[in-house]
Amino acid sequence: MTVKTKIAAATAFAILFLLLSATARAQVSEIQQKARREVYKALDNKKISASEMAAYIGEINKGDAAALLAIKRLAGYVPAAETPAAAAGIPEVKITYIRSGAGRNARTAVWIEDSSGKYIKTLYRSVGGTINPFPVHLQKWEKAAGKISDNQPDAYTGATYSGGSSGSTYTFTWDCRNSFGSIVPDGEYVYKVENARYYAPPLRPQSNISSGRIKKGAVTEKSEGDIDNTPPALLSSLFAEFRLKKAGESEKPPLPAAPASKEEKPDKFQ
Repeated sequence: MTVKTKIAAATAFAILFLLLSATARAQVSEIQQKARREVYKALDNKKISASEMAAYIGEINKGDAAALLAIKRLAGYVPAAETPAAAAGIPEVKITYIRSGAGRNARTAVWIEDSSGKYIKTLYRSVGGTINPFPVHLQKWEKAAGKISDNQPDAYTGATYSGGSSGSTYTFTWDCRNSFGSIVPDGEYVYKVENARYYAPPLRPQSNISSGRIKKGAVTEKSEGDIDNTPPALLSSLFAEFRLKKAGESEKPPLPAAPASKEEKPDKFQ
């Protein structure tokens, strides 16, 4: 095949691709197009992550009904069927852990899975620090969430030291919703906390994962998690509580975050 023939073939393929794309766009309804615009806007405003955007688009492509539901979810609207009765209260889970005094600040991720191990939602992931090359990744969170634990912020990220300062106590709240904003059904769920610590060579990075199970239902439930004690253990305590919060109930003031540092130094010794 000559060069001219190759160019002609490539040009023909490009034209065909554009025609097919135009046809595909024409088949998308106005409601679906509006829903897509809302998704892109939510991504720009960092209300959803890139993977959540892809999930939304996949749902929107199913038709107008799914597109309308996506618009409502993005607007913060929850269908009446998903709204718990005011008398019962609003479901929430408080997850609290205490960082041990071992090591300097650790990178942290907190997320929820269902009882079968399916990823539900990230509650927190830390970013920050200036170690070069990039420090230890949150490998177990990456596998669960299908994302990379780099320093790019998203809706769930915060400063490294707002979740991993040694000796500090942290509490994270799960509103019992999935990443689409829908309330999950009653049942048992798994909360997981990963702490990753960077070592200066030749020592290897360390990543500990601790977890527990909590039941969502009609009554208050308390749970104590299992701590990964791989030396040195990076957590000294982990527990959770499910309850039905009364509508209009005021929240306790959040724990003060440790001051963020402009520089993060790796540990040299265990």
